[in-house]
Amino acid sequence: MTTQAGNSDIPRTGMLATVRNRTDVIAAVEPFDGDDGRIHLVHLEYQDEHAPGQERLLWELEPERKLQGRLFDETERLEGIERSIEEREKELKRRRSHYEEIREQLGRERTRILDRLLPARFTLAGEAQVFPVAVEIRLPERSFYGRPESAPA
Repeated sequence: MTTQAGNSDIPRTGMLATVRNRTDVIAAVEPFDGDDGRIHLVHLEYQDEHAPGQERLLWELEPERKLQGRLFDETERLEGIERSIEEREKELKRRRSHYEEIREQLGRERTRILDRLLPARFTLAGEAQVFPVAVEIRLPERSFYGRPESAPA
């Protein structure tokens, strides 16, 4: 097994690496303690258009491997994003249950209003009585010039 300068670096999630003349991002690293020391199973996601797009390999067994640095500054940033996603999913779940409760309550209130309140509002408490009413209003007629038409000129 040949070693290049910088190959003694331990691969970490989020680092850029060149393996088998392809540039890739290290998506996950699983360290294992073996007889010859610690080895790393690395899950790679290639950034070029050649197949395969993903691959798993033992880092220490690759003859020409090179770490190029981190794609992200720190692993904490990725973990922070994952925590943020989890928190938002919890908030969505909480809001969904809250809105379902409100929806059920509004449905019960709608049924109560339509079935009990509205029919009772327009019922008469006694007998209906009808009174004929006629109103006539007479106003004096005026001419166009502001004088009553019946008044002498």
